[in-house]
Amino acid sequence: MFKKLCFFLLLANSLFSFAQPSDLYMVGDATPIGWHIENALIMDHGTNPGVFEYTGPLFPGDFKFAVSQNSCWCQDFYVRDASDATKMVLNGADNKWTITTLAQYHVVVNTLALTIDIQQVGATPIYTKFWMIGSATAAGWSMDGAISQPFIQNSSNPAEFVYEGSLVAGDFKVFAGAFNNFCGTFYNPMQNGQSFTDSSAQLVTNCSADLKWTVTTPGTHRITVNTTNSTVTILDAAGILSVSKNYISNFSVYPNPAKVGWNFSSSNEIIDSIEILDISGKRIRSASPKSNNATIDASGLSNGIYFAKVDTGKETNTIKLIKE
Repeated sequence: MFKKLCFFLLLANSLFSFAQPSDLYMVGDATPIGWHIENALIMDHGTNPGVFEYTGPLFPGDFKFAVSQNSCWCQDFYVRDASDATKMVLNGADNKWTITTLAQYHVVVNTLALTIDIQQVGATPIYTKFWMIGSATAAGWSMDGAISQPFIQNSSNPAEFVYEGSLVAGDFKVFAGAFNNFCGTFYNPMQNGQSFTDSSAQLVTNCSADLKWTVTTPGTHRITVNTTNSTVTILDAAGILSVSKNYISNFSVYPNPAKVGWNFSSSNEIIDSIEILDISGKRIRSASPKSNNATIDASGLSNGIYFAKVDTGKETNTIKLIKE
């Protein structure tokens, strides 16, 4: 009898452990990413097993938790307990948590105890995700299209977020969430048609203003948001070339597109670190080669666009990668 009891206890524990998610993702129009589950906001792992945390802005709206970024909404979800908002249910009725005030929040989820703690920790949100939106961009004013044009955080200066890509003649502003909310949060210039030599910018919410930068010369542009001093620096192709000395010289990546992996080579500098990011800015690969050459495995990655942040300790490059 004792052996049978032990067996059933072990079996129950095994099944319970198996059910625990390795990662947890916040999805909903209260999050910067909105209901784009394929890019849902990954939560940080806490210090204890089963604990996941998020600190950042939340918008008026709803959210729940997914166990993956699988685009199928048939996956497992943690939802709000109908009788107690501090508790969760796995695959229960589609009850969600609701945010009423745009602010900075700290959310702690325990998937073992099925509990959640939501605390507003600041009245001023601290934004860390940005996207390009406007008629000057390939996606135009499509919110869903803008998700493919994220800014990449500068690893050497976490307050800076950089987008580099081709723009056409037209207008744009910088979007910070929540998706599909045109009265969400944007970085705007101080006035329409503001000169690119003026980097002053303003955060706008609740449709309090609708000001845009204007691109008159199509081509590659680099836009840098600095959240510390609320500036947006814009360089066109000529400006990018003029500051190219800040980038690694005699540097190459091959093959690109790649099927198996990318080879990184620098003849002048030792490569200190490499980070591979997906289009949402999530780090998915990293290496510290400490040599002139390095290879990053691309197997297991979905076909599409990625970015490599390469740092020599003196200079940096952000390179667009393609997996096919």
